[in-house]
Amino acid sequence: MMCLKTHSFLIIAILFHLFTLIDYQAWSCVYKFLAKNEDQLVMLELEKTRMNFQRVLGLQKKVIQERAHAEFAFTFSVC
Repeated sequence: MMCLKTHSFLIIAILFHLFTLIDYQAWSCVYKFLAKNEDQLVMLELEKTRMNFQRVLGLQKKVIQERAHAEFAFTFSVC
């Protein structure tokens, strides 16, 4: 019966051996896949930022319009 440390070491050694068998082209494909997903995440984050900016801009526009309307109404009510 193997002790747990020896068993873990053997698993790590086998995994290391398997990973070294993978050629550079396979790693390149994995890297490109991860980079593509990262680019998609960045684009999604940019889109969220743009939507949030548009929302805030719309709220500011509404506040400005309400103030202008109130000033306009006040100006004509005083006269």
